[in-house]
Amino acid sequence: MKYFVIICILLTTIVYAKEKVPKLKDKDMMRKMIVYDKKNPDIFYCPTATSKYQTSIDKMIVKAHSINKLCEYEGNGVPLEGNHRHDCYQDVDETDFACKEKYRIMLRKYPEDFKGSRLQKYMDYDKEIIQKMRKNHNKN
Repeated sequence: MKYFVIICILLTTIVYAKEKVPKLKDKDMMRKMIVYDKKNPDIFYCPTATSKYQTSIDKMIVKAHSINKLCEYEGNGVPLEGNHRHDCYQDVDETDFACKEKYRIMLRKYPEDFKGSRLQKYMDYDKEIIQKMRKNHNKN
């Protein structure tokens, strides 16, 4: 009986811990949490800065922002000096993925005015990552 109680307590603790910690897949998807709606081309949605209390992607609270706020600092993150606020949780609006999304959106929105030359910076970065992954894969 004593062992049964200990096993029940351990199982309850493990189940409770799994529910409170975001899953690894959720953490990987966090950087891709920019949502764009074609019907409203001037806004995008991202998890709010208070979303750190959420336990899974299914329960995220998102907020609408102007498309001008997406990749506002060219992927360098929010400046530390000054009175700058974080728009999205973990600055997902300032990641390389977010900048690529903005330029993809702008190309769709203004195809003749937007040549995508700024996008090249992020495409080169992706090529470097792919090359590193291939080298690591070939070593194994």
